[in-house]
Amino acid sequence: MTDKDINVNEVVPDFDINEECYIVEKESNEIYSIQSLVKVGRFDLCYSGIRKKTKKEICMKPLSVNGHLMIKEIMSFFKSEPEKCKVFLSIIDIVIADSIRTNFVVLDGTFINLAEVFNMKDQEIVDREHVFLKHSLRAIKFLHKNGFIHGNLSITSFWLKFNPKKEAISIHHYKYIEEILLADLEYCIKIKDNADNSEIKKISEQRMLSKPKSYKYCALGLHKGEKMCMKFDFESIYYILVELYEKKLPWDKFCDDETLIRREKERMRSPTYDFFRNIPEHLAEIICFIDKKSPDKVPDTEDIK
Repeated sequence: MTDKDINVNEVVPDFDINEECYIVEKESNEIYSIQSLVKVGRFDLCYSGIRKKTKKEICMKPLSVNGHLMIKEIMSFFKSEPEKCKVFLSIIDIVIADSIRTNFVVLDGTFINLAEVFNMKDQEIVDREHVFLKHSLRAIKFLHKNGFIHGNLSITSFWLKFNPKKEAISIHHYKYIEEILLADLEYCIKIKDNADNSEIKKISEQRMLSKPKSYKYCALGLHKGEKMCMKFDFESIYYILVELYEKKLPWDKFCDDETLIRREKERMRSPTYDFFRNIPEHLAEIICFIDKKSPDKVPDTEDIK
């Protein structure tokens, strides 16, 4: 992708923090203290900090212009069904920081990003109850039923908490997943009920046709030039699931070589594919059920749990 292909409204601003700084939200009179940088993956940066009024930990993610508009759209939608939104990392606020010309989404800071813990040395993440698969499917199903596609899922999209009780009695260096929530909602695509919001409609139409942010987790269909659809979210979840079990993906060695990554994703569909060592067989075969789903309907998740 060349510079000419880049939509400036999708670019997330970056800035350095060498010491603690404060951001004030004038409308609510909230003060947020940004304390340190947390790098979650190759592309996503966020900052840990404290909400001064409550003294609670927060996570602040800088937003692109389009991301800011999409988060506002999603927040207004979530307010109508707060109880059903517990599958997502809590959005506390949206902050416009005029001094550094950056918009932020303020998130619950008590969770750990999945990308951070994935490479922890001397500790193994254990998910015997399939918490990741169950919770990620529940979150995506909620988005789909309400007219959204995530469209940009990766390992950095998920935030988790471990079960300290299980960890305390374990004789091994195991970390047991207790809860996992979906974030990165600023990347979503709204595919219905856009008549009253021309900006969201335009953003969504552009995102439906744009190239994936990363080839690592995107659906095979996107390599083939197919239009974004709901079932592609499930394919991304499948690749993350494989990575959690196998500690890598078969195309990690290819960096961003799209041709080689596409070829490996095609090979993965073969019954003779020789890569899986740790993932249970019934989970490894989920991709076959995903491929059979219609791109034009809200996918049923019963056969991929």
